Amino acid sequence: MKAGLVTRECHDLQTMAHWRMDLMASLQRISVITSSGK
Repeated sequence: MKAGLVTRECHDLQTMAHWRMDLMASLQRISVITSSGK
């Protein structure tokens, strides 16, 4: 039971890290588009 909770927590952390990477990539893309638009 406890081991299952730990692995699930690790999975959530991985998902969060992946989500943050996607978010950062999207923000970079947006900033590049807006700066080139000027």
